[in-house]
Amino acid sequence: KADAGHKPDAASRAPIYPLIGLCRAAGLPDPVPEYRWHPVRKYRADYALVLERVLIEYDGGLFINGGHSRGKARLYDMAKDRAATLLGWRVLRYGVGEMAQTVADLRILLAGGK
Repeated sequence: KADAGHKPDAASRAPIYPLIGLCRAAGLPDPVPEYRWHPVRKYRADYALVLERVLIEYDGGLFINGGHSRGKARLYDMAKDRAATLLGWRVLRYGVGEMAQTVADLRILLAGGK
């Protein structure tokens, strides 16, 4: 049983970013989580490969009429993707269960499509 007065240290409170571990295991660069990529707007990507200028987004609730599948949120995501493209970023967008596919796609992308 935990001590009622015990406060968890910073490491135990740190968020878990699973794509980082998957990329490390695959020999890929570490993605930066929650990366703010726009010079003016407060747009953030779920992950970014900054040097490679790749943004990675995960959309949840796709099959339950969640936020990313509704009209207003879709328009927002499209505007965000366009802004990223205009600033020279490549955007990879996935469903939340597609991290293995993300790693496979990053391998192809970073190998120059080979």
